[in-house]
Amino acid sequence: MEQELKNLEQEALSALQEINNLEQLKTLFTEYLGRKGKLTHILRGVKDLPAEQKPTIGKLSNVVKTTLEKHFNEKQEELEQEKLEKELNEESQREQLKRQLVNLISTIREQSNV
Repeated sequence: MEQELKNLEQEALSALQEINNLEQLKTLFTEYLGRKGKLTHILRGVKDLPAEQKPTIGKLSNVVKTTLEKHFNEKQEELEQEKLEKELNEESQREQLKRQLVNLISTIREQSNV
């Protein structure tokens, strides 16, 4: 089970690197950390372990869960920041186009009044 947890952690972290939007992130989070997720599935097997293994696996499970939650949160912040920057950039471009249009209209009006 220890190796299963380590593999799951690496698999999730690898998959997390491929995520490029918040919807994908939500889906991946559910797949690994959701109520019916892969980590939950593994943790349900802890009750069947010999008593001497439970503390070790329990601690490792908590470390894996905490690590994944941290990385998911960081990825969420990164994606939200990217989305905000994109929206701000698009807004800035719209404002620039509006100014150019106003200047063009003003120039046309001036030329037609001449």
